[in-house]
Amino acid sequence: MKGIFWNSRGLRDLAKFRFLSDITKEQNLDFIALIETCRKNFTDTELNNICGDKQFLWSWIDPGGIPVESC
Repeated sequence: MKGIFWNSRGLRDLAKFRFLSDITKEQNLDFIALIETCRKNFTDTELNNICGDKQFLWSWIDPGGIPVESC
């Protein structure tokens, strides 16, 4: 199993989406764990782009005291 854990420090920048999409395809990743995305949800299109059209399971955990709006 091959994957990446990445502290994205926000995920609003198109370059970060491109990086994730490219690395997923180039390395044939099985999973991506994103930390500090500052988002509660993503559209299916965004997730499909990130995971290179592979099947995905999206889950998130509340940051526990850090307001998402402050990111």
